[in-house]
Amino acid sequence: MADKKNATGDTKAPSTTRSDGTMVVNSLSGIVEPFCTHCRRQPGKQHLRRCTRCNYCSKECQKENWESHKSECWRVVELAHELSDNPAASRWNAELNRWVMTWKSTLFLWSIVAMDLPNKPPDYLSTHFMWITLVQRPDPPRRQQLFRLHWAANATNDGFAETMRDIDEDHQKKLDKWAQTCQATPKDSIRVIITFLPTTVKMASNEMRFVFSPYSAYQVGRGLDGNVIGEPKHAMAYLQQLIERGEPTRFH
Repeated sequence: MADKKNATGDTKAPSTTRSDGTMVVNSLSGIVEPFCTHCRRQPGKQHLRRCTRCNYCSKECQKENWESHKSECWRVVELAHELSDNPAASRWNAELNRWVMTWKSTLFLWSIVAMDLPNKPPDYLSTHFMWITLVQRPDPPRRQQLFRLHWAANATNDGFAETMRDIDEDHQKKLDKWAQTCQATPKDSIRVIITFLPTTVKMASNEMRFVFSPYSAYQVGRGLDGNVIGEPKHAMAYLQQLIERGEPTRFH
């Protein structure tokens, strides 16, 4: 696992422009489209039913996925109870969820670049993911700029577990949640984990978010089709710039 450091390191990424990678971004648009949590199909948002944080294309898929999904349902219920007596935490949790939904496609795109997936072996995503750490931004000018990207790295499952044991007293609960998430998604899913630096406003006990795509490294390679929108070593610096400016990538 990479050493923790500022996302940009000592190298400043070249400035991005609005036209950068338009073809690549559009070709990868399916990676961030809503999909059935069980069968991974993408029938269109209007044909998916939502249950807590999962989507299903049919009652049959929801029933088949229940064993993996029920723990997520209970976590949502527990979080609702935890936030019911803490208006400040409840507000920040809602803002965080909104921020993640706004930036999810951008996180996927630049994680794909950072991990250099088209040049990695097929089983690479079974052991690796992108880990980013955010910090709350004082007096953000817009909701898109609620956080700053403090640190990001290509990480391994084992490295994540080891680091969490060293830095987080509540690590076991978070590691269990990560393990359940991994078990509930295909091994070749593109995963991004979001953690947060300690702040003056405590959002909730589970200050962690997981986002993942149903597409495999092979499908990503086909989507890129040899096009490159940035060097892997600069990818997180590009992402840091976009988050700082509040300009999430737009997919068409």
